[in-house]
Amino acid sequence: MASQSTSSQTPSDYKLDMSTSFLLQQITADVGKFAPTSRVSVSPGATWTEALAEASKSLDDQDRATLIFPQTSKERREAIRKLALSEVSRSCLAYIGRGIRTPFPTDVTPPPARPGTKERVRKLAREALAQGYRQPYVFNIRALLTESTLATVSGSLTLEMIDDEDDDKSATCKLVLKDMLWDTGSHGCTITADLLPERFASRLAESENDPYRDESGTMVRVQGYLALSNSQLFFESIFTVVPSSTVPNGRRGVILGQRCFMDHMDFRQMPRGILEGHGNELKNDEWGDIKIIEWIDPVTGETQTFPEGGS
Repeated sequence: MASQSTSSQTPSDYKLDMSTSFLLQQITADVGKFAPTSRVSVSPGATWTEALAEASKSLDDQDRATLIFPQTSKERREAIRKLALSEVSRSCLAYIGRGIRTPFPTDVTPPPARPGTKERVRKLAREALAQGYRQPYVFNIRALLTESTLATVSGSLTLEMIDDEDDDKSATCKLVLKDMLWDTGSHGCTITADLLPERFASRLAESENDPYRDESGTMVRVQGYLALSNSQLFFESIFTVVPSSTVPNGRRGVILGQRCFMDHMDFRQMPRGILEGHGNELKNDEWGDIKIIEWIDPVTGETQTFPEGGS
């Protein structure tokens, strides 16, 4: 088991260590996407720093914030590979759930209902019936109904094939997403295949990824960034790429679930009903708050703690 270390992540002191060439690769990709027409004049005998200085000047009027992802070591890649293989094996197990730890008895008789409770229950039942029937794992309802009920988070994900080489660009893709579903009832984290660039999807279908494929889909390594209510979260995990036809409502997108994500996280959910009850004002499109307290890296076992404050 990997040794654990505890760190606190704040915007002012959080730094990433990486090779200069790896940083420049990420910046170059962003410039190619957001400033493809930018031009620069440079001497053919310029040094690295001179050429970079001229390039920086040419981007002054187009400068923008970017997200820099950490560089992954060979040891960490091997740990991810082993984690993915173990998760493929686990998918064949018969059980679908695990009970939580609790010191309390399970055979306690609930107290009798209070006056007026029955009518409130009837009202809730009528509201639930109006939404239609929902299967536990396959929903036959309108996607908009689901999206108005579940929380969504924004961020970006960099996907890599688990056995890829550092310089193989066709084995990597980046997704920027504003509506990743936060679903505590989902067994794992999934990405629908129709989000993937064609080149990456073609590589993922090749036989070299068969060890990380089961009946549900193909596992990929993910370096992620999420904007949560009290902190930014940079994380590394494994997701499964699945056909959209297998996702509730055929929804195109990302679902954040338990395996190697929420089951390694201590977090607090505060829906709008609670926040409004305490006098907070929320926008119409806001579900509420999701605050992270602690994250244990599923690859290394290292622990990060987070500030409790935030918006």
